[in-house]
Amino acid sequence: MNEERLAATLFIETLREQAPPSGRGQAVERLRRLLARCAELLGCEGGSVWLVQNDGDVACLLALDNAHIRLKGFRLAPGEGVAGFCLETGRPFSLENAPDHQRHSPRVDRLLHSKTRQLLTCPLIAQGRRIGVMSMLNRRPGLPSFCADSIQIAQMFAWAAADLIVAGGIWPPGRARQDVSQQPAASTWRIDDLAHPVGVSPTMQDVMTRIRSSRDRNLLLTGETGVGKDHLAHWAHRIGSHAGGEFVVIDCPAIQPELWESELFGHARGAFTSAIRDKPGRIEEAHDGTLFLNEIGELPMPMQAKLLVFLDTGRFQRVGESKVRRVRARIIAATNRDLTAEIAAGRFRRDLYYRLAAVHICIPPLRERQADIIALAMIHLERLARAHGVAAPWLSDETRALLMRCRWNGNTRELITAVETAFLRCIDDGEQMLRPGHFGDLAQEAAEPEPPAEAPEEREHLLGRLINELEHRLTPARDKISRTGGEEILADPARLKKYLDQYRFASSPGWNLSAAWRALIAEGRLKISQRTFARHVARVLGE
Repeated sequence: MNEERLAATLFIETLREQAPPSGRGQAVERLRRLLARCAELLGCEGGSVWLVQNDGDVACLLALDNAHIRLKGFRLAPGEGVAGFCLETGRPFSLENAPDHQRHSPRVDRLLHSKTRQLLTCPLIAQGRRIGVMSMLNRRPGLPSFCADSIQIAQMFAWAAADLIVAGGIWPPGRARQDVSQQPAASTWRIDDLAHPVGVSPTMQDVMTRIRSSRDRNLLLTGETGVGKDHLAHWAHRIGSHAGGEFVVIDCPAIQPELWESELFGHARGAFTSAIRDKPGRIEEAHDGTLFLNEIGELPMPMQAKLLVFLDTGRFQRVGESKVRRVRARIIAATNRDLTAEIAAGRFRRDLYYRLAAVHICIPPLRERQADIIALAMIHLERLARAHGVAAPWLSDETRALLMRCRWNGNTRELITAVETAFLRCIDDGEQMLRPGHFGDLAQEAAEPEPPAEAPEEREHLLGRLINELEHRLTPARDKISRTGGEEILADPARLKKYLDQYRFASSPGWNLSAAWRALIAEGRLKISQRTFARHVARVLGE
């Protein structure tokens, strides 16, 4: 299904690159194209889109082919059928032998004079709310049942459909049909403004599903540098209920420690020498919106405590001001650090971590989601081609293999840079095919073999050698420590025997080694354990 996922991604991104729909009619037409493409990729005989109405009913907005005439405006009661179940749970739902399932509503079949054999329904989620469902039905004869890959592809189309429905003014019901083309360039429809992440791999699909289901809870994104945490944070803002507010970014490493409190909470005029006017902080700017704390692991400890107070109460004070202010904002934080290790090292507060990580999502590196590599490369090539006014070059089979072999330690950021460099070389050469030679050093890097994985026996052998070498190197140091601790008595058998004779048992032969050891410890002449002392005695005296 990787090819289908890639085709779905390219179609959706092409649709998103267009100008926002100018009204309801244009939005419905694009929605029809989107539904038809989804049905084509999944091999389905039909599809439909249903929206929740003000009274709670679910009405059909659009259906493919002749079904549209019969179904348009048809309503299901709240909770009725698979659509109602999907809206209740917020999760995709598929049915085999649909008429035999208790959640199937036969009313639609009777209206269409047909039989639903298979059904796949995905929720439409916009601004943190379930606004409807998208249903695909009856795979063509000879095709297998819906599988996990089918559900992921359908969910991708459902996400795009929800964005289109809102952008076209179709939802909420009764919304004025305004000219959406007059909206500012920051419209949620523009992919160049990070409207939607690119991900066709199952792991990224899971990440995107979890972000959608996080609703408006605080979100912590972790992962290596360059995996796209800022991109996903912006997308999480755009699909949540705070999308109407500002998306305010704070790059924690870029702020000097002494400016942190003023930057975050703002200051009053005269609070310090350069405070010549009142200045709101980033938190105030994010009211009814989202505050994105990028690289939260760099936040100084004193500010961690103050941020925690704000997260607990929603209240704060500007620097130099006694007035208590209140702000409502969603907090999204991101870091490439292991915060649990930072907590153990005393560099990050445990209670702050729990506050930030209401939903914690780890973004996998690009090398662990190879299905996304070609999709990202092709989409970026399309953008570059439009920016330069040329046709997008194709990726040769050798180039695809090269991109899949690379380790991409810099993740998405490294991939985009490499593609941009290769694109410029390609158009300079006047070619229409992107070849491995256009990637320069990247081809050489990909040709370098991976270091062979060591077998467990080899690792154990190597570890044993290292331990033996370490013991050998530490022996002189141990001897020196022993002598400085008064343990030189253990190195002279005659002196040791004379000393132990003072501690012979009265009623039995032998020495009371425990009493001798305690005496040496008390005198400050020995700094080893009793067991080690007994071993030394046995070795030196042969007893």
